[in-house]
Amino acid sequence: MPNPRRNRYAAIFDVDGVLVDSEPLHREAWEHVFGRRDVVVADEDYAWSIGRRDVTFAGVVRDKFGLPDSAESLRDEKIDFYLKLLADRSETFDGIPELVRTLSADRRIGITSSAHLPAVEIVLRRFRLAPYFEAIVTNETVANHKPHPEPYQTCARALEVEPADCVAFEDSVTGVASARAAGMRVIALTTTFSAAELAEADAVVDSVADTAEIVRLAGDLLALPTP
Repeated sequence: MPNPRRNRYAAIFDVDGVLVDSEPLHREAWEHVFGRRDVVVADEDYAWSIGRRDVTFAGVVRDKFGLPDSAESLRDEKIDFYLKLLADRSETFDGIPELVRTLSADRRIGITSSAHLPAVEIVLRRFRLAPYFEAIVTNETVANHKPHPEPYQTCARALEVEPADCVAFEDSVTGVASARAAGMRVIALTTTFSAAELAEADAVVDSVADTAEIVRLAGDLLALPTP
C-alpha cells in the first residue's frame, strides 16, 4: 500500500556543502583559473561566492581585476577543472547516504542546487544516491537563483508537494534565505558557515551522523505551525 505520508511530505537537499564536501574543490578550481592570470582572490571574496552562481562570481572578479575574459569563459574554464576534481576526489559527509535513504522511505526527495547539472550527476553517481531523488533543480532550471525562492518553489512543484510540507537541508546563508522565502522549514549544516551566520534556519546542526536524531528533528519541524 502506498505510504500517504510519503506522498505529502518532502526533504530537499542542497548539493555543495550538504551532499558533498565540495567547497575546497570549488576554491581549488577557481585558484587554478585565476592563478593562470596572476590574480589572487581574497578569502572574503571566496566566502561571498558560496551559494552564488559561478558566472556571477566570475563577473565580479573579472571587473575587480580588469580581466579581458568574459565571465562566461572564466566560468566554463572553472567548471571543466572542477568536474575533474569532483569525479576523482570528492567525499560526502558522515551520515548523508544513510539520511537520504532513511528519509526516502516516507518522504519524497529532491535537490535544489546552484550547481550545474553535470556536477550534480557526478555526485549522485559517485555516492550511489541517484535512485532516491525524484526531482532535481539546478542552475539551468530556473531564471532566478538563491536567495530568491524560485529554486525551492520549483522543486516543490516538481515533487507535487506544498512548500510548508518540505524540510530543506542547506549549508549557506543564501540557501537558507531561499528555502525560508519559499515557505519551507530549514535544517542548516555548519559545514561551510558558522551557526551564528545560519541563525535564520529553523535548526542548525554540526553533523547528520546521528541519522535517527536528524529524522526526528525533520519530523518535529514539519509538525510546527506554518510560519
